[in-house]
Amino acid sequence: MMQPFQTSYTLYLNRRHGRSGHVFEQRNKALLVDKDNYLMQVSRYIHRNPVEAKLVGRPQDYRWSSYGAYVSGKVVRGLTTSLVLEQLGGNRKEQIRNYREYVESDQGGYLSEEPPPTIKGMVIGETEFAEEALRKGREGVVMERGYTLGQVEQGVCRVARIEREELGRAQRKPAVKRAREVFYVTRAAPYGSESA
Repeated sequence: MMQPFQTSYTLYLNRRHGRSGHVFEQRNKALLVDKDNYLMQVSRYIHRNPVEAKLVGRPQDYRWSSYGAYVSGKVVRGLTTSLVLEQLGGNRKEQIRNYREYVESDQGGYLSEEPPPTIKGMVIGETEFAEEALRKGREGVVMERGYTLGQVEQGVCRVARIEREELGRAQRKPAVKRAREVFYVTRAAPYGSESA
């Protein structure tokens, strides 16, 4: 849904302002975060991003940010602040005060901060954590439920609404490319002698 919107909006904006190129630097994506070591840093980085981009002077001034909910204690449907705030200890009021200080302070004498380390574009954390998470991801669901490789192939084709033969052919259709990625990552996991 986002890709067609982003494409049409980009064309519109570029025509209107006589420019070219991408409007947004990167697409939306989800990353797995090692919460024990990096969750606070990632949260601070996200909430300071509008300030670093010089869109606003303070994190709370950016209207599209969840930062206001973190520092006001307001409950926002679909947003869980406790995972971050509870890492700061104390009661709720102290957690909010400490989080505000952490995000708004000039940590280490400079405001600019590098993004947290990302491994393989999927995981934020140390190499050991990333390798374990990626290993579990490859083995996890398929291994635990005992699906055969043929069943996985069938499921991928059903969800992607493509024919089985399309997985083996080079095609430019996004649905086929994505299905092929999912299937081949799954296929790389150790399954014994089972094959499609």
